[in-house]
Parts: sequence; C-alpha cells; structure tokens
Amino acid sequence: MSLIARFGTADIQVPAGQSIVIGSFGLGTTKVYYGQQSTSGNVPTSYALNSQLSGASVTLGPFANGQAIRIEASQAGEVEYVVGAAPQLTQANPAQMPTIQMGVGQRFLASVHNGLVAHAGGGQAAGTLCDADINRFITVATAADSGLLPPSVPGMEITVTNAAAANSMNLFPSAGGTGTEQINALGANAAYAIAAGKTAVLSCAVAGQWHAVLSA
Repeated sequence: MSLIARFGTADIQVPAGQSIVIGSFGLGTTKVYYGQQSTSGNVPTSYALNSQLSGASVTLGPFANGQAIRIEASQAGEVEYVVGAAPQLTQANPAQMPTIQMGVGQRFLASVHNGLVAHAGGGQAAGTLCDADINRFITVATAADSGLLPPSVPGMEITVTNAAAANSMNLFPSAGGTGTEQINALGANAAYAIAAGKTAVLSCAVAGQWHAVLSA
C-alpha cells in the first residue's frame, strides 16, 4: 500500500490486466485522472477527470491495456492506493470483493474516454480501442471507419457512442480473447454498425459473446 500526503500528487502506470484500488481519508476532495495516451508513445499528453473521492474508496480496472493514473490528494486528507490483479468475486470466497463505501450524495463514476477518432479505412485489426466503460467517438471521417472492443470478460458492460455528425461507424469485437468473439448473432469478428447519433450498450455474460442494444 502506498501513501500520498496532503496536497501530494502521484502518477501511476497500471499494467495491462491490473486494477488500482484508491482510498481517500479525511476531509476534502481527492481527484483521480485518466491519462490520455498519445498516438506516438506511452507518455500521457493530457489527463481527464475520472473520479472525485471524499472519505471513500474506488476500484478502477482491470484495464485491457496499460493505463496512466494521476491522483491528487486533497488539502485535508490522505490517500492510499495499491495496484494489483483484478479482484474476483467467487462463490467459494465472496470476501475477495472489496467493499466500496460511498458518502451521502456520492456516486461511483465509470471510466470515460471522450474525443475518440474512429480508425480511418475501417477494419478490425487497427480499430480504435474502446478502453473505458463509456466511450464517445466524435470523429468518423468516412462511413465504416472503425472502433474495437477489448477482449470480452463475463460481467463487462461497455457503452459506445457515435457522436459524429453524419457517418456510421463499425464496431468490431476483439480478435484476441477467445479468438472467435462476436456481437449479437453477427458471427465471429464481424462488425456491428453504429449510426451517427446512436449509442450502443454492450454486455458480456459469457466469454466470446457480446449482446448489444442500440439507442433509438
């Protein structure tokens, strides 16, 4: 367990497949940011606010890819954090799942990646990864430009919004994972179309299969 003192800031790189558990103690608001990765390297070029904690804790991840996290401790509290394997709830040992205590009026915040650009030319291999719980595409330059889901894990739920002005985008399942992943009954590795202005909510109950619901 690592400690951040008051007014302290920590930049943490969470490896692929790992989670981070953050606890905020005392008064004031601790801010947690996601690093937005540049296209040319792993150094974050900007940070987006993900969570605000006050006397509470939160578990973020596991992340399909490595994720940069920045934590800013408040002036009147201290923060502890630990990076490790994703906690799993099992029938044999339900205590493995950590308890998250929220204060009155507080909410658990899902991870968000805004401003995504669909991959020009489309296709599964180079589709823009939807690496957050809520993913918002603002640029789909040409019809069928693509996005890509992470490998499916039972219990996952991902939201993908096509906020582009005109063009439909193609959303592909991961080529990894089970190797034969699919969305609805489209078949292995087939694209799921999300028209401009539409949002798809995808859930996974069994590895390899996503079920998608498209907004009206």
